[in-house]
Amino acid sequence: MNKQSCIQTLRGILFLMGLMPLLTGCGVASVTSSGDQKRPSPPGKPDDKSPLLIVDYFMQHTAYFRGSCDGSGGAALDKDHFAVVNDETSHLLIYKRHDPGEPIQSINLRKPLELKKKEEGDLEALALVKDYLFVLGSHSRDRDGKKQKERRKLLALRLRSESGVFDLKPLGDVYEDLMDDLENHDAFDELGLKQSAGEAGSDPEGFNIEGLCSGSDGVLWLCFRGPRIGARALLIPMINPGDVVAGDRPRFGKHQLLDLQGRTIRGADNFGGHIIFVADTDRDDLGPAIYIWDEQGNDVTQLHTPELRSIDPESVVIFPDTGLQELLVLSDDGGRRSNGKDCKDWNGKSDKRFRSVTYRWLQP
Repeated sequence: MNKQSCIQTLRGILFLMGLMPLLTGCGVASVTSSGDQKRPSPPGKPDDKSPLLIVDYFMQHTAYFRGSCDGSGGAALDKDHFAVVNDETSHLLIYKRHDPGEPIQSINLRKPLELKKKEEGDLEALALVKDYLFVLGSHSRDRDGKKQKERRKLLALRLRSESGVFDLKPLGDVYEDLMDDLENHDAFDELGLKQSAGEAGSDPEGFNIEGLCSGSDGVLWLCFRGPRIGARALLIPMINPGDVVAGDRPRFGKHQLLDLQGRTIRGADNFGGHIIFVADTDRDDLGPAIYIWDEQGNDVTQLHTPELRSIDPESVVIFPDTGLQELLVLSDDGGRRSNGKDCKDWNGKSDKRFRSVTYRWLQP
């Protein structure tokens, strides 16, 4: 392929990805398809056998958001605000995108989640589907392998906003049978979900859902941190999420197994039919990475996001005004230590904080 043909092909790809406005008058960036790599590579450093195309991002800035140590799950509410849940409390926090610091709202979800005293939902994921914000617990066992029914929660909230104030009301009842539905779905027998449900959530092969995002045609993608299936990351589409929170049983589409070089999914978001994953592994030689997938087939593309190892990335937020040109990556800082204590053990809410990193598409 000659240079001009390559440029035209790349322009088509970037147009579909929402990056075309930045391409005008510029040179060609490159993108790496993980399916074409012969061996795993650290994020941002594809080997010499990778193909020509790579999407490069640069770290624009870092920030701290207070009120929680973990950005376990995040979702944009509009172009100026985003919501966060975490695995330590059962509160939903709302922040201003361009004004880091304290949350502007804190919404207690204990009652709609039907949690008993001292129970926590281990909330790991958020997804905005039209005007509904879905909240998901990990559905995992604890690190000692004990069953935690309070983590088996799927809740939908109806989103309304006026003058920068958000009103979130439960839509229907919390759904608590998702794990059973997945385990008993015949098409998933080959995945061994019943066996993985008996393992600790911290085990790479244990049942653990940490990512959630919208998909085409109203689908809600369940993105698994565990189990790994033949070293691949598992995703399962729920076809009827609105019906589920109204009391119906879920219907599932065909599951996907993606080659993320041994990594599994910690967070996800969708823009224009392109899903961005934050992925990680228990292998120290790999570290975290960010990928893009178009919901079609098994091919994924690893993005070049330098210094991603400087945080513990757990979720990604895409805003409607900047799309894939800008990625907000939130960190799990519960284990960061200060004065001899982990962040999650600090006393004051205002003292607790998590980091964020904003990546911007690199104009060649």
